[in-house]
Amino acid sequence: MYNDGILTLFLNAKGEIGGNDSLKHLLDFLINTNDDNAIDSDLENIQHIVHTIKSNAKVGERYMSMLDDLYHEKNKSKEEGIKLGKEQLAETLLELGVDPLLLEKAMKAEPK
Repeated sequence: MYNDGILTLFLNAKGEIGGNDSLKHLLDFLINTNDDNAIDSDLENIQHIVHTIKSNAKVGERYMSMLDDLYHEKNKSKEEGIKLGKEQLAETLLELGVDPLLLEKAMKAEPK
């Protein structure tokens, strides 16, 4: 929990316990977003916004650009995590007495 004043709720969209009809309709709409599921004015407004965004080419371009950015950021984070993990493992193995030359050779080897 962060002390940032933001309330975060996790909802099980396919759950069957709790909630009111309005929430159930919203979650069902999010699972099955189509015009037939927009059964009240709030959902119709959301559907209208979705249609407006989907028909805007600039939004589509930005979305694709964002996906590309996320893909590259994910790969960069993965590589950084692997590097950090190897460094931490190497430190631990050195502390346990593994031969430094053997460890260096292992660190340079390509994964199979």
